[in-house]
Amino acid sequence: MIECNEYEALKERGLEDYSAGHRRMYEAGLVLLDRSKASVLDVGSGIGWGLKRARELGFEGTWTGVEPCAASFNYLRETYPAATWHHCGLTDAPVEAADFVFCIEVVEHIDREQLPAFLARIRSLCRKGAWISTPEIDRDPHGAFTRVEMVAALKAAGFENVVVNAEQWTTLYICQ
Repeated sequence: MIECNEYEALKERGLEDYSAGHRRMYEAGLVLLDRSKASVLDVGSGIGWGLKRARELGFEGTWTGVEPCAASFNYLRETYPAATWHHCGLTDAPVEAADFVFCIEVVEHIDREQLPAFLARIRSLCRKGAWISTPEIDRDPHGAFTRVEMVAALKAAGFENVVVNAEQWTTLYICQ
């Protein structure tokens, strides 16, 4: 399992200073969910900002999260007990398909060789649409893939429609 330092860094800032980039990537999809009773799978849930914001926007559906970082997972379980949380990576997650999938700032942590299987798993769990964001390697040192590579990988995974939004430091891929 991948351990991370995001939880500790956020804890030092009172867990309120969640990255503007992460927030914007989630909000691109969350505003479309509105008061929906849809099901959501959040891959790499972090500290649950996606769920928190979805509830603030009136979302009434079910939320399932997958989080490999132990500290973040424990925080999620204590803070949002009504949601379903899994402490594992996506390939090990005992989850069912959901209407929508969020995978915000996770792809850059996946080994290049594992990306096809990772994206295929997301596609197999996604009934209606997915929001996947990651920095591009040619625009940000934190990135791991180019935009061309990501679009090709998403299409190879079975997403027929891929819309790209690259207006900030990270790129959002909206997939159907």
